[in-house]
Amino acid sequence: VLPNADYLVPIPMHWYRENFRGFNQSEEIGKSVAKKMGWKFVPDLLKRKKMTTPQTELKAEDRLHNIQGVFSLNPNYKLLATSCILFDDVWTTGSTLKEAAKVLKKAGAKVVWGMTIAR
Repeated sequence: VLPNADYLVPIPMHWYRENFRGFNQSEEIGKSVAKKMGWKFVPDLLKRKKMTTPQTELKAEDRLHNIQGVFSLNPNYKLLATSCILFDDVWTTGSTLKEAAKVLKKAGAKVVWGMTIAR
């Protein structure tokens, strides 16, 4: 059973990496999932403040430190007792989703779910 949610929020890429690649796969897939489920899609709710080493290039124990403090809430939004689904393409250790969830919870989200396509 999928949760009822106010927003689906894709994990953001750093602007430089997204420009180089040409797209954010979590954003592209998340847009379709949100439309199909009837959830509001908010691709710019979270911002990535700094570029980090891609998580796939790191050992599990290094991933948590690599991702700490890289996300912030877009100042154009306010979250008041909302429920959000964070969307990423792959779950390995969960470090990315956990770090992004901290930001949303601190900003006022009441419930934050994580959703991925693969593990």
